[in-house]
Amino acid sequence: MSKYFSNIKSQPFNLSLEEHETYAKHIIIPEIQHQGQNRLKQSRILSIGAGALASSSLLYLASSGIGNLGIIDGDYVERSNLHRQLLYRRKDIGCSKSESAKKHLSHVNPFCNIKIFNFRFHPSNAHKIVQKYDIILDNTDNFETRLLISRICQELHKIHIYGAVSTFDGHISIFNYQGGPHYHNLNQLKQSGQDHICNDNGILGILPGIIGMLQATETIKVVLGLGTISSGQLITYNLLHNSFRKVSIRQQYQDITSKFKHTSEIQGITLSLHQLHQMLLNNKPIYLIDIRDQEEYETEHIIHAINIPLYKLKKYTNQQMLINQASQKIIVVYCNSITRSRLASILLFKQSIHHFTLRL
Repeated sequence: MSKYFSNIKSQPFNLSLEEHETYAKHIIIPEIQHQGQNRLKQSRILSIGAGALASSSLLYLASSGIGNLGIIDGDYVERSNLHRQLLYRRKDIGCSKSESAKKHLSHVNPFCNIKIFNFRFHPSNAHKIVQKYDIILDNTDNFETRLLISRICQELHKIHIYGAVSTFDGHISIFNYQGGPHYHNLNQLKQSGQDHICNDNGILGILPGIIGMLQATETIKVVLGLGTISSGQLITYNLLHNSFRKVSIRQQYQDITSKFKHTSEIQGITLSLHQLHQMLLNNKPIYLIDIRDQEEYETEHIIHAINIPLYKLKKYTNQQMLINQASQKIIVVYCNSITRSRLASILLFKQSIHHFTLRL
């Protein structure tokens, strides 16, 4: 059984007759048996987010006999969710996601104790919630929350199971597992073209089902101590080619951050639209860079902004032109994606180019 759960006191087998019948195909597996099924029942899993990834991962975790599930999400079900969030029905539109999820999952496994938190995951509540669970599922869709999950999991020594999807591509990895990499280390993959997925694009509905199922698989493997855990690797899946690829996550985050006095500096100093407006009114010399793709820029952009897409920014940071601009003007980068803004910030910091990132 999993060494990670060796600190959990051994409990007597407390499976009911109905549970024995339900999980009979699990129990006859030599690597699981009664002890393993009891481990599943004792485990405590928290899903941060109740969207597309959670719709798949939570369904399979509940049906596999996980005894305690936590769900934190303050959003409501929308019609546009239904094509990929199969945990919900049309009658759930306008209802709380966390409450609807609990209702449907209780039908899947009435023996599962489901605790819901009908609000946003935030620094003010993160420690109190996470400390009660063994494994944390990152089922979110924004970069800021993922960073918060990563930090809290490190501080509380919790396993962090990450998943992300966009259009036809999905990612999954296991962080903070037995001294393995953290989510922050994923930044090192940006140069290999395997960087953070940005989900501002469309998505084929079946994709999060596949990635969420893989998250549930890794969770069960950790609980039972089965197989090889995907720590230290980013698994990428392309739906169009039906291809999987594993990329090693090198733990070199400190190699970047050691160049700065504080790790927080690598995120750049943020600037609000109001602050930018005031700087322009005061005739401050601003060099505003829109790092979105050309099509996005041409559709709509802030006046006087120049367009340097993120994929071109690295070339510009290595040229004297941008360094000269930084010596004469205040550089501000902006994008509607927090992920792209952060990657741009890292590129600029590596060239010691002081800058601000704009909060839209």
